[in-house]
Amino acid sequence: MADIGCGHGAPLILLARAYPASTFVGVDHHVPSDEAARGAAAQAGVSDRLTFEVADADAGKR
Repeated sequence: MADIGCGHGAPLILLARAYPASTFVGVDHHVPSDEAARGAAAQAGVSDRLTFEVADADAGKR
């Protein structure tokens, strides 16, 4: 599952805890939020199946 505009990733962390056989990706444009989400996932023990990426809405436009 992917969450676009994931912020600090709280919903994804809850999902990763509830569904341990699944993987999740969070994407946000805000670097500090991405860093906070990675830290929260590591603290929750779900960083092995939850990743966060930084991207903006203009990525890939020509």
